[in-house]
Amino acid sequence: MVTGPGPRPNWADELLDLAAQEATGRLVVLSSAGDEGWVEFRDGELVGVSAASRRPLLARRLTAFGVMAAPDVAALLSALRAQTGRRLIDVLVHDRLVPDAFITGFVRNTMAEQLGVMAAFPEAQHHFRSGPVHQSVPPQRADEVLATALAVSHTFPQELQDHALKRSDDQAAEVPPVFRSVLEACDGSRSAPDVADACGLTVAETVQVLTDLRNRRLVGLVPRPAQDPWQVALAGEGPAASTPQPTPPAPAPAPAPAGASSAPPAGDPVPAPPPATVPTPAATAEPPIVLTPLAPEPVEPELVASDGSPESRRAALNALADLTEAVAGAPPVPHVPPVDEPQSEVTTTSPRVWANRPMRPANPMESGDVLRELKSLGD
Repeated sequence: MVTGPGPRPNWADELLDLAAQEATGRLVVLSSAGDEGWVEFRDGELVGVSAASRRPLLARRLTAFGVMAAPDVAALLSALRAQTGRRLIDVLVHDRLVPDAFITGFVRNTMAEQLGVMAAFPEAQHHFRSGPVHQSVPPQRADEVLATALAVSHTFPQELQDHALKRSDDQAAEVPPVFRSVLEACDGSRSAPDVADACGLTVAETVQVLTDLRNRRLVGLVPRPAQDPWQVALAGEGPAASTPQPTPPAPAPAPAPAGASSAPPAGDPVPAPPPATVPTPAATAEPPIVLTPLAPEPVEPELVASDGSPESRRAALNALADLTEAVAGAPPVPHVPPVDEPQSEVTTTSPRVWANRPMRPANPMESGDVLRELKSLGD
């Protein structure tokens, strides 16, 4: 939802000055309520923003926009569990598994939402810490992200928070994948924040899509359930549910009428009725409504390097280095001059010599023909 420019924070000028100076470090913003946020710079560009607020999940955004199938996303997450320190966005950027425009839009809109939350901090204080910063996302211009953060709203309207969203029976024809994902999430029990979490969208993106769908009468507002299904399910699993409930006291016996005997009647004793048990909410509640992704194929814990991957290139370079060292340490190979094909017979003053005889020694004085000629001259 596009609104008027929001309040300009007192640290906005510092943010732009650091960008103009090509700073590298972290700008920390502290609110009077104890909330903390930070902005990381790398050569004057933003490479990370974090605030005390919700953040859309990248895996759900991939499937909501139709960029990757659910089994492929599940396989990536399964493979990343065996690798410490790697993130999903690192793999997507390094291996170029998705278009650059998708990653850039996700990073820019998420940074703008985090900056918008920090801009609403009451009586914020800030300080800058210069130092090395690891760049793991595409850098963004500080002035563009700040302008977006101050131009759009980062809180849901109260109407969307107090009501649930339900799609109509009319089928939407030719809608983008993200609109189709939002329609599937509007099942009559989710509010706007729940739909945003299910689709991996920012607040501004969710409000924009819902406004368009409501104008086309594809989504309507309905009263929210008295209690969310997941809260009902958790009520039977929390600490309060595990604590045994006290048994209500038994009602006092009614006074016997006058003249009646207080002795019990003769015969077999009547067993006492079993204590009444109060059913827990989990026993009668319906299961929580969740989106069940498609079951992915089993993935090995370790990734197998494919052709052209960094692991394959590294192994090839290591093998080439070993081969080079082995060749360098080997003894030199003697040079053998080539031998020509047999030619016709050549007649000289010396006895007949064939042109394809082994080459004469390098020193002509050691040749047998020369020694014989010298001996004949001496005689």
